[in-house]
Amino acid sequence: MQTTLVSHYGEKPEDVALYVKRCQDKLKTLLPYVFTPYELAQVHGTIIGLEGCQTNNQIENMNFREYRKEIRLIQPSQLLAFLRSSGIPSFDVQIGGYAETTNYGFHSQGKHPYLRSFSIQGLIAVAMGWPADGSNVLDDFRRSFNQFNVLHKWHKNESDIDNDFFLVLGQIDRESVTDARIADVESRMRQYMANTRPVTVTVNQTSLQLICYLDTQLPLNTSRAYAVNDSELTSDRFLQCYD
Repeated sequence: MQTTLVSHYGEKPEDVALYVKRCQDKLKTLLPYVFTPYELAQVHGTIIGLEGCQTNNQIENMNFREYRKEIRLIQPSQLLAFLRSSGIPSFDVQIGGYAETTNYGFHSQGKHPYLRSFSIQGLIAVAMGWPADGSNVLDDFRRSFNQFNVLHKWHKNESDIDNDFFLVLGQIDRESVTDARIADVESRMRQYMANTRPVTVTVNQTSLQLICYLDTQLPLNTSRAYAVNDSELTSDRFLQCYD
């Protein structure tokens, strides 16, 4: 098993659930028999992966080992204390509503947010949003986990910035669709999301869940979700998530 920290797994605010469902329905129309939507409760925004390898009741962080060539041991008690503290930020994320010709004052991985608002990445369909105030609060939040020896996957280099809040909407059967068709669907979905009223997703301590999982897609039947303030989520239970 492995562990990740996410937002809005399981039950969602009505407007967020409706927005996700509409995007999934649009994709099903554009890619019939090719797009398979995730269960609504399964859709989530990843904050930071906590993947590691347990040895002698200690957890070595995988990302520090792989990307920085450093041996760093995650500190469960301190990490949980941080997640339960007043230091957790609260911020709004806007998903959708990014017009192609508007300057929003930021780029995502060097691209205009319109181009990044929807994409098909390999076998998954991804909708993406960013902090509504234009700040780097999400990137800063992810970086704050370094103090507990956790490295964000997309902070491979110290200068890397990842302020993206992404939602995987479902799976794509790539063997059944051409690259040209994929590009056309991406364009249509971006236009749809730009012209549809955006949704605001509030990320805060209440929205966060720590997920113990077997499958990276986080299906409900093989994943265990804990609210960060769940009394059952002790340091020992955290360690057991790496069995």
